[in-house]
Amino acid sequence: MSSSDRPSEPLPDKPGWHHAPLHRFEPGGAYMITAGTLNKRPLFIGDTRLSLLEDTLLGVFREHGWQPQAWAVFPNHYHCVALAPAGDAGLPLRDAVRCV
Repeated sequence: MSSSDRPSEPLPDKPGWHHAPLHRFEPGGAYMITAGTLNKRPLFIGDTRLSLLEDTLLGVFREHGWQPQAWAVFPNHYHCVALAPAGDAGLPLRDAVRCV
């Protein structure tokens, strides 16, 4: 049996859900952030709404010490690669994402 055919072992801190990566934070590290709308509803249809989402996303991250490096916005989700603030500066990622 190849390694791709074997069932994955559950992670110790995520029993029963083997697709959950460990969430570790490193000040100054690069992070891939993805978030979506409730029930994947396309709330950001059209240029005006997509621009609002992009401006809000970038503004919130920058305001709270995160440095966006790359991003993409869509009607029902977004992706962003950002550098975390160094040390204790800035807002924790969980709180920054809640502001978007």
